[in-house]
Amino acid sequence: MSQMEIAKSIELLEKDWDIDPIIKDFQLGKRDDVTENSIRVKDVIFHIPFLNKIKKFILWKCYWPDCSNCCSRQGRLPLTSHDLITIGAGMKYQKTSDFIKNETVMATWEEASPGGGVTIMSGINLKRKQDETEADDGTHIKCRFLDEEGACNIHPTRPGVCYLYPFSTWL
Repeated sequence: MSQMEIAKSIELLEKDWDIDPIIKDFQLGKRDDVTENSIRVKDVIFHIPFLNKIKKFILWKCYWPDCSNCCSRQGRLPLTSHDLITIGAGMKYQKTSDFIKNETVMATWEEASPGGGVTIMSGINLKRKQDETEADDGTHIKCRFLDEEGACNIHPTRPGVCYLYPFSTWL
């Protein structure tokens, strides 16, 4: 997501909520005192930013269903093997293979690597719209599971990437 897109997202959020200027500057990359701390919980590593000048961690609370910013601006929804099983079961698929065939799309994209190189990445993604194809990858599409009131129809079994928003980098 570009800095301009992040700024636009923050601007939209500021219509309904007060955004702390420190958090706004952090999200816009205007802070020069950020270090990253890692905390492992079982098999998951959480990367938690720390602001050295004011000695505070950046923690986040989801305001869903009052805010659906993450659900409205997805670039892709990468799935883990656990996601494939739990979301497929939640959608009443008897076989994970049927869920994969009907509800996912493969995508390949390039990411900048440290040192100026390029890394080619591929992944299986949850379709954000029923007729999504690989050509839609990286474009901002409102998630099809988001209803008119901002509620997620698969919230209890939503993809792991949705749990990580706004700290995941592939959204």
